[in-house]
Amino acid sequence: MPDEERAAVALMPPTMTCDPTSSMALLLADAGLVRRLARSLTQDRHDADDLAQEACLQALRSPPLRTDNLRGWLLTVMQNLLRQRHRAGHRRQQREQQAPRKDHAPATADLVERASTHRTVVDAVIALEEPYRTVVLLRFFEELPPRAIAERLAVPVATVHTRITRGLERLRAHLDRTRGRRQWCAALAPLPGLAVAVPSLGVLAMKGKSLAVAAAVLVSATAVFFGSDWLASGASATPGPATAGPAPVTAEPPANRTVSAPIETSVPERQPVAVAAPTGKPEVSVARRLRGRVVDGDGRAAANLPVTQASTDGVVADAAPTARAAGDGSFELTLVPGSGRVVVTDDGWQTVLSPMLQAGEPPQFGLVVAAPAVALAGAVRGPDGQPIADARVQVVWPADLRSRLTDIHDASAPVELQARSRGDGAFALLAAAVRGAQLLTTAQGWLPDRRPLPDFSDRALAITLQSPAGKAGSVLGQVIDPRGVPVAKAAVGLGRENVRTDELGNFVIPDSAEADELVAAAVGFRACRLPRPTGGFPPFVMVELGATPLSIRGRVVDHEGKGLADVRVWLLDATILSSGRDLAVCEGVAGGAMSIGELMAQVQSGKVRDPETTFRNTPTAAWPFAVSGTDGSFVLGGLEARTYALRAMDARTLLMHDVGEVEAGRSDLQIRMPTDTLFARVSGVVVARSGAPVAGVRVRVQCDTVRVGDTNLHGSSIATTTTDAEGRFALTDVPKTRAYLRLDGEVILPVEFGRDAAGGLLELSHGDAERLRIEVGVRVHVQIELGDRASADEFLVLDERDEPITINIFTGRGRREQQRVELNDGRSVVFVVPDHARTLVLRKAGTDVRREVLNLRPGEVNTLRL
Repeated sequence: MPDEERAAVALMPPTMTCDPTSSMALLLADAGLVRRLARSLTQDRHDADDLAQEACLQALRSPPLRTDNLRGWLLTVMQNLLRQRHRAGHRRQQREQQAPRKDHAPATADLVERASTHRTVVDAVIALEEPYRTVVLLRFFEELPPRAIAERLAVPVATVHTRITRGLERLRAHLDRTRGRRQWCAALAPLPGLAVAVPSLGVLAMKGKSLAVAAAVLVSATAVFFGSDWLASGASATPGPATAGPAPVTAEPPANRTVSAPIETSVPERQPVAVAAPTGKPEVSVARRLRGRVVDGDGRAAANLPVTQASTDGVVADAAPTARAAGDGSFELTLVPGSGRVVVTDDGWQTVLSPMLQAGEPPQFGLVVAAPAVALAGAVRGPDGQPIADARVQVVWPADLRSRLTDIHDASAPVELQARSRGDGAFALLAAAVRGAQLLTTAQGWLPDRRPLPDFSDRALAITLQSPAGKAGSVLGQVIDPRGVPVAKAAVGLGRENVRTDELGNFVIPDSAEADELVAAAVGFRACRLPRPTGGFPPFVMVELGATPLSIRGRVVDHEGKGLADVRVWLLDATILSSGRDLAVCEGVAGGAMSIGELMAQVQSGKVRDPETTFRNTPTAAWPFAVSGTDGSFVLGGLEARTYALRAMDARTLLMHDVGEVEAGRSDLQIRMPTDTLFARVSGVVVARSGAPVAGVRVRVQCDTVRVGDTNLHGSSIATTTTDAEGRFALTDVPKTRAYLRLDGEVILPVEFGRDAAGGLLELSHGDAERLRIEVGVRVHVQIELGDRASADEFLVLDERDEPITINIFTGRGRREQQRVELNDGRSVVFVVPDHARTLVLRKAGTDVRREVLNLRPGEVNTLRL
């Protein structure tokens, strides 16, 4: 969490603890008031009565957290109920209009052909050899999940997945040989009335259940292996052996488990760790499915809410697939190809945490957190009533939000709910009523306003910001150009802080004794650097920018002297403007590069189709770079009058080369890339600590591009491969040094193989890069709940050698790594450690107070109640 949000949480007033039940009962007792509120929303008397009754029922079931405006809260409940009614009516009308007319009954010959094919499928299942017949029947006839099958057969879940996959392969091959793929696919396609007509024929030995077997096997054997496009085309196939190649493996949704005693668990020896579809099969449009759950802001199941796939910025397409949460909040959603996120689409609810979807495989489990929507509106003004434009009004989620959740939520990222004020200071924001959330308002040149987020709609919010003028701990000043003209939108940095000047060049920036200098930069000017005086900065600082910035021109060539296109060239020793959240260097600002915040806003606006490519190819104020043209030429601008160290990197292979002591203003620089120092091929196997191969691991080349302050920036190759069922992978054109392999996957902790080796992959492979063996840690999810909440305030985890293990906390878009993690009221977030974690150490006030031996199971949340 950013420091600003931590401060916002620290300043929260105590939560109101009064029981609203008595006050709500008094309000509901006034039936006339409730009816009047309902009739103010709908003119129909009967609809108003129904609305009043529904609102009273909801109020008694889920009373508000606060009692200072019960009438406003009740009105908001009625508005949400009315919106849900209208939306349901609209959907019902659309369904009635789009409902197809009843077709004529299928011809008798068609029914006989289909029934015959169904019987063939059932016979083929019965004829499967063991152990495949048993698992297929248990999975599709008894409808048992793989985990239950594993328990019944006393085998690992991964073994069940493998047997189901291979059984379906054999079944598909048999049907191809005996019926022909086009015939059996067409025969098993659904027809109106087929589910009723076929069982009545009496030709299926298991009647209704056999239909489930046949249909389930058909769907699995086609959608899993060939995809929806193949199924629609009805393409023929040449019969082949049943072991044609590894098949995708579907992971079971994770479960929760309470651990009260050591449990003997480990990754089965030499059993493949199945996580995702391996590579090596033709690229087809295979339908992806996401299993997940919807909960509210306190982790309780939110039933009957619709969820759908949206773009990364939350925009829902008209034809987006939708699912509805069951009574326990669970759902299964069919996904369309591409990246994005999963959101709740009910008008009365707002998404809080949302599973992020990558372009490849979806996460194994997606937790959606939602809360009742509250409509906020009002105006942001100064102390004298003047409107403040472009103020940001945003929701800050409570610090303990993730500790309230008991499901795996590695892929769930917080939804940013915010709005900007207009020229008259007005704003409108649809927020979510989450216990402990705050409303934070910020604007350039004004002190932030923090207040508890209302848990009911309020369209008359008055937010007054105070001026920091004269406030201790701030530096005021003005930025001017060499002619003395004020410079608007100049960037001013002081330590970790970064602000922009107003139209008159004025600025106010928080001071920090740790900052050695104040730095200012603007497009088209050289930077100004003011060292901190011995007694600190004066009350008002005048900052004068320098002359027009310089540039370096040159050409990038390969080892034979030929020009290289698409090579990035940047500075290794740029002038730091600020090192905080809005990281920036002076040369980037002077050259006109957008800030990281501006780039993020552009991506989140929905106007960017490919965010990953945009991030990769867009220079920013934190990492400004030039890109060589078709002949290898480049221009790197925004420079000071000094020498620089430069780095060039091939965007495709990540091959890098450094050049030092280059004078700004030079126009004849030649950078020769050592293109003859690439591995033609890098390959190997990824295994767990047990030696079991790990499938579905994403492998790509990565490198450290530049360090700005305390932050390392990275570059990633475009090409990515995925380990197959045997854990194998292969990449081409990989740098021998200064690059490493980044491994990611749903069931493993990220690994950066070769990053710490001075000689890179060349050193680790001893020159043979085609036989790498990379060991990874399997993810284990843990949550701590203390019976005595005050008995400990933090914890750490040790391995078998009693060495501290890095604790990972996934946040959807990234993760935090910590050696020690704080407990919030005796409870932890769901954190992740590798499978070799052995000991939990509870601490209080810096002292160890308790040790617990750990025996953890991957694939589920291990809840430790101590």
